[in-house]
Amino acid sequence: MKHNIVELLVGKFRELDKKFKSQYTLNDEFDEQLSVLKAAAWFMQIRSFLIGFLAEHEDHTEIFRELFAGLQSPDPYTRYCIVSSLEFFQTPNPIPWLIPALKDGDLQVRLAAVRAVSASSESLQDFSALDPLMERLNDNEARVRSQVALALWRLKNLKAVEPLIQRLKIENDKDVQLTLDNSLMFLTGKRFFFGLIGGNYKRWSKWWEKEKKKTLTR
Repeated sequence: MKHNIVELLVGKFRELDKKFKSQYTLNDEFDEQLSVLKAAAWFMQIRSFLIGFLAEHEDHTEIFRELFAGLQSPDPYTRYCIVSSLEFFQTPNPIPWLIPALKDGDLQVRLAAVRAVSASSESLQDFSALDPLMERLNDNEARVRSQVALALWRLKNLKAVEPLIQRLKIENDKDVQLTLDNSLMFLTGKRFFFGLIGGNYKRWSKWWEKEKKKTLTR
């Protein structure tokens, strides 16, 4: 029996998207702030929709199979809605489905995938997303690199320290440099003062060379 969960989910997102656009004026300058507002406004409504849908149907396995199959859709907005729903509503271990989305050709899908991996409690036990996530530190979009740096800090895995430092070495975007620097600070507890914020590769590299052996073997 087909449940049309993908069509219903996309319809719900379009409904909320229409309401959101009627309340806020979207422009490039405030895109990030509005993304946060939108996520907060959508969270409970998408979560409530999915909980209600599951409550009305017993065959949850088939529902999730339909949902995950939708990730193969040629429509970027459909893939975005499904990946975003995995951020708002945690299915039993969504990590295997999110890993391919980290490399999606659509920017919004990749951003949603990074957020979903970061939000998943499974990421703290299932480390299979760690390497694919760290690879996105080299994404061609600064917004993705910044989101990945934040996600790696939230996952609190010290194996991410060296890739973060290496990205800091070549990163040209000042905002991403600052995010990398802050993520390293929160991840390691180390902080460099003297106003050196962002682009502080040499100090991080020198410090990590001394610390990494004893830190990673604890």
